[in-house]
Amino acid sequence: MKKNRVLLSILLLISVSASLAQTSDELAKVGTTGAQFLKYPVGARGAALGNGLVVKVQDASAVFWNPAGLAYVKGFSGFYTHTALFMDMSFNGASLVYSIPEIGNVGLNLVQFSSGDIEETTVSEQDGTGSTFQFTDLAIGLSFARAMTNRFSVGWNIRYLLENLAAGIGSGDELQAQNWSADIGLLYHTDFKDITLGMNIKNFGPQLQPGGTYQDWDNGTVVMDPSDPTSVLENEYKKYHLPLTFQLGLGLEPLDLGGPHKLTLFSVLEHPNDNVEVLDLAGEYVFSIPAVELALRSGYSFGHDIKGLTLGAGIKFAGIQIDYALIDYGLLDYVNTISITSSR
Repeated sequence: MKKNRVLLSILLLISVSASLAQTSDELAKVGTTGAQFLKYPVGARGAALGNGLVVKVQDASAVFWNPAGLAYVKGFSGFYTHTALFMDMSFNGASLVYSIPEIGNVGLNLVQFSSGDIEETTVSEQDGTGSTFQFTDLAIGLSFARAMTNRFSVGWNIRYLLENLAAGIGSGDELQAQNWSADIGLLYHTDFKDITLGMNIKNFGPQLQPGGTYQDWDNGTVVMDPSDPTSVLENEYKKYHLPLTFQLGLGLEPLDLGGPHKLTLFSVLEHPNDNVEVLDLAGEYVFSIPAVELALRSGYSFGHDIKGLTLGAGIKFAGIQIDYALIDYGLLDYVNTISITSSR
């Protein structure tokens, strides 16, 4: 009875916190951070669960959801995902993790985004110059995780970030911003209904600032330097913050279905530095038959400005897991994500 009251209190705390957060839209800081690709879900399983995957992920994809989950990888695990976004934009992620006995688990991770070709326009050639460019992002880094006890684990990522605002038309570091970021995650497994608690801090790091300068125009006339009226005023680009996010989540198996059936429920509270809180609720049903696991998933993010229902499915056999997710982004249409994970 006492454990039931504890569980109910945790669920109530998360739900009430998220409900109160939705009344504070006026405090949202939308558009105040850059490197937005760091916020996009990396992997079809987590995407299908509405980002509610801070816990119960124990393969190479844990790099992107909670690095503490890497501590439970045995041997080797590899992961790759591809998302076809709107208007020819694409998003890819990959990771490799290897277990080193008595030390911990180490890994490599990579995320890449491309806008596709964008036509270049200028003040004097507003119908286009005939050239194209791309907005590209890259994050590449190292991961480490270790189980501190049989119930508690910790993990971290550290990444090099490169954001190119106009790949193909700039030169040197012009319009490029680069720096580093870090994530840290914690996991705690209980012995009651397989409840797992997780915490994750993502995208902690210094500000980014594009290289080069830009010119201001006023009614078709370039702005001159007040200190030297014969020279055009060259302005440095402003610095911008990373999309820092704090996540608190839990996962549990509420019913003992027995046999080949397994139902897991997920709840994650997200607190970003550039928007209001979001509550992710999701469920995953797994049906196991000899040598094969089939999974159905769905989730919903309460408080998200555009994302709606998420759906997905997966199959696991011979150490290979293939997952698919369909995400409803409202006016921006549906997005498809596919992932493959290998564990040996």
